[in-house]
Amino acid sequence: MISKICPLSEISKLIAIEPRPTLHALIKHFDVDFYKNFEHHEGKSDLAHMTNEEALIHFLRRGKLEGRAYNKWLYSFIDPAFYVTRYPELKLESVQDVVRHWMYIGAFQKLVPNQITQDLIDADIHLFNMGKVGSKSIAASLKEAGYKKLIPHLHWPDNLAFSYEHSFYDYAEIINYDTSKPLTFISGVRDPVERVISGYFQSLGESQAQKDISDEVLQQKLTSDISKITGWFDHGYFSKIDIYDYPFDKKLGYSIIKKNNITIFLYRLDCIKKCWEPLSALTGLNLGEKYENISSSKECAPKLKSFLANKKLARVLWENAIDSKYMKHFFPKTFLGNWGPLLKTNFIRAKRDHKQISKYENPVTSKIFLQREGWCPICEKERVFVARQHWLRDHYLCEGCGSIPRERAIMNVIQTYYPKWRDLDIHESSPGNRGASVKMREQCKKYIATQYDVEIKFGNTHLTNGFRSEDLENQTFANNSFDLVVTQDVMEHVFNPEKAFREIYRTLKNGGAHIFTTPIIRKESPSLCRAEMLKDGSKRHIYPPEYHGNPISKEGSLVTWHWGNDIKQIAANATGSKVEIVACHDEKMGIEGEYLEVIVQKKI
Repeated sequence: MISKICPLSEISKLIAIEPRPTLHALIKHFDVDFYKNFEHHEGKSDLAHMTNEEALIHFLRRGKLEGRAYNKWLYSFIDPAFYVTRYPELKLESVQDVVRHWMYIGAFQKLVPNQITQDLIDADIHLFNMGKVGSKSIAASLKEAGYKKLIPHLHWPDNLAFSYEHSFYDYAEIINYDTSKPLTFISGVRDPVERVISGYFQSLGESQAQKDISDEVLQQKLTSDISKITGWFDHGYFSKIDIYDYPFDKKLGYSIIKKNNITIFLYRLDCIKKCWEPLSALTGLNLGEKYENISSSKECAPKLKSFLANKKLARVLWENAIDSKYMKHFFPKTFLGNWGPLLKTNFIRAKRDHKQISKYENPVTSKIFLQREGWCPICEKERVFVARQHWLRDHYLCEGCGSIPRERAIMNVIQTYYPKWRDLDIHESSPGNRGASVKMREQCKKYIATQYDVEIKFGNTHLTNGFRSEDLENQTFANNSFDLVVTQDVMEHVFNPEKAFREIYRTLKNGGAHIFTTPIIRKESPSLCRAEMLKDGSKRHIYPPEYHGNPISKEGSLVTWHWGNDIKQIAANATGSKVEIVACHDEKMGIEGEYLEVIVQKKI
């Protein structure tokens, strides 16, 4: 049987070749299905009848001696004609000889099975670049200058498997195949924010790019991609070369690193025009300026510009990039990217916003208790939220607008329930000087602010401050005046809440709502009255007096109620309206802390 498959003389010749792979190495590559079904003998699968166990025993006892093919993956790389020409000293006379030698000897002795693998090994200039922009221009210029060899053009090491699928060796093995051979790498770096945004946009395709992509999704995706770009040089060119050990000329925009047999030409994409002369000197070729695959000339460029204009660029992208070793090594401190005013404005605002907290808070301590990056529904921008005290409800500030969690919560509810609030008639009682109150005052043309000021006749407007004086329990507004009535932490200060609820309800238009916050302290207990107004106008304190801040009074506002969840039923019973308590908690919006329920009382 053996003599029919492989003559004993050939077996002896095969066995005599050293070093031979170990039995363990062969078993590790053994593909039982391929072994059973391969046409080993005269175009026939003579082992197809065997079980898997029988096939393995056959391989161990006879197959390796007969030189049978045993692995589909190894077999797919061998080009017999190339192999015979490449290794004439082996004196291989048939395809079977070639396959046998490659499967049992060549694949384990670093021999080369085909032309593309050889071309990659022979290449002496590699375009190893994190993107096509720039590298395509250099590749075109090299070819135009008469460079004949293959120019490996990769963006990531694993790209070799896709761009050169018939290469038997991976990129690290190609580079280190002959460490005495001089190799030149040309690698470009670019603004990482530009790189990941343009790459992500183009990966979407035209149809998907037309859809609205949430800033949250965009941030999650691009933050991960930024890290990949800023860590791109971690491969060390598979030769333990840390490019950060070598200075980079930020003014010229390029530098040359030489270590052992490797030369690396590093350039910054925005400085590519300065690179043609030094690249010519390095390669010994007269490289003319050639620009291909330029971002601004792509068909998708106008859509990309529109895409960017409608996205709130995640601040975290810039922070992750700018604080990286990559940015500090390659880019000057003044570099703000190539997206023009859009990125520049976002970057400057981000830096400015770090200083805003002093305008809104006198920190008890400089130590930060909690800090998160997120999206402020009042600023409608990526922001950082910072707390320097443990009581988040009053001290977890947005560094942009100075808002606290309950203000962000009520603004988010307003925008969710009434997205066209800017066009509505809005009455806010006792507004503050920041956050949601400022946003509504500035952006809603029909916004009216009122304060409880006994120094001014109810219904009249303060001459200098511009607010109207109103008593929520006895308002001067006509019926059906407003689409929205907003109160932020006001209802715990009224003496007769049922009356206030009825008055607010009266002034609402059909379909309108009273949207308000108030601390619901007594979660599982009935609401507790702490003070009451007597008939003679005096106040009786049922419990020790407690005061909250008041925007128009240094004395503060007396707390008259500690509310429980029964506030929902109290408001509904007073007006016959539909009342909903919206539980608000959203880390990304900085809505964290205590008593953050928003109550929506709708007029049906």
